[in-house]
Amino acid sequence: MKNILTILFLNFISFVFAQTNFESGYFITNNGNTVACLIKNVDWLHSPESFEYRLSEVEEVKTASINDVQLFDILGKSKYIRARVDLDISSDDISNLTSSRNPIFEQKQVFLKQLVAGDANLYSYRNGQKTYFFYNLSDQEIKPLVYKRYLIDGYKIAFNVDYKQELLNSLNCNAITENMIVKTDYDEKDLIRLFNKYNFCKNPNFKPNETVGVSKGKFNLTIRPRVNFSKFSFTRQSVTYDFENSTNFGAGLNFEYILPFNNNKWSVFIDPNYIDVSQSIKITTTDVKLKYNVIEMPIGIKYGMFLNENSKIYLSAAYVIDFNLSSSFKTFRGDTEYINVNLKSQPNYAFAVGYSYKNKYSVEVRTTTKKNVTQNLIYWDSSLSNTSIILGYTIF
Repeated sequence: MKNILTILFLNFISFVFAQTNFESGYFITNNGNTVACLIKNVDWLHSPESFEYRLSEVEEVKTASINDVQLFDILGKSKYIRARVDLDISSDDISNLTSSRNPIFEQKQVFLKQLVAGDANLYSYRNGQKTYFFYNLSDQEIKPLVYKRYLIDGYKIAFNVDYKQELLNSLNCNAITENMIVKTDYDEKDLIRLFNKYNFCKNPNFKPNETVGVSKGKFNLTIRPRVNFSKFSFTRQSVTYDFENSTNFGAGLNFEYILPFNNNKWSVFIDPNYIDVSQSIKITTTDVKLKYNVIEMPIGIKYGMFLNENSKIYLSAAYVIDFNLSSSFKTFRGDTEYINVNLKSQPNYAFAVGYSYKNKYSVEVRTTTKKNVTQNLIYWDSSLSNTSIILGYTIF
């Protein structure tokens, strides 16, 4: 079973990374020619410097770079415009903040993501952990909206929020008040709201693009009953205690956060579940009793691939820690107890492949690496191998 799952896991990895969709779009070359095509929609977390495209479903995949095109547009999804802008290269790392209030500008050619298009245009550029915002009015030059953290007195963090004064000077309309701009944070959601309001003020027929802008994450909570197929083995001072394969039942909850990039295909999760196993064997005149009672806590990452509107398959990997409740290993001869030790599990890893229907129902096959459940005991060795079939019902 585990060998089959490993093969599926490795094949699925290569399959998964080939599955980002090519979607309808176009780009404009340096010569001003518009090329209709299918563009690979990566839903970039960081601003791209190139993109892949094909002229039709059957033609080969090509790459266009920032040096080749003026803009590219994935229709209804995202639009990037090439521009040479002043980019603040000051560090935003708390341990490397400068004492200068002023930005350190460097001219750079980048693809800016267009967030709002109208009388006032808003753009973003993300590099590493830092997001920059830019704007222009109509066809004027694109300018940076300045926001910078810096140090005063060597240790106090201060904020340069010149972007607010810039907006106050530029977004002149009755609907835009000074207090409104003062309360506008340097983030996508606030700035999009402000620019949309200004564009409505200037043009009552303005229509914001609902598909462009803030990518949103999402929390899911799923009830997950399961059946576990477990195998325990213990060795103490050259004596081996092999227990038979055990079929047992467990239950758990899965807390998942779907990440707001790459078309919401990635997520992180915590999957606490309860396991209670009781087994006994007899070796010659010795009775051996095992009690394994734990809360298992996998913490991991998941990648999903949509097969159609209702169905997707997914792959996950997790780091697993256990919280032992009452796990023990005991031996008896008649009524006399010879060994009575508590068990403590060592962390291990889990890998799974699953199927989800309508983001509501799911089934998953999960296997784990072998786990040492006697890490607290000297002269003991042990292994627990486990494969589970897990059903899921997502509450929200």
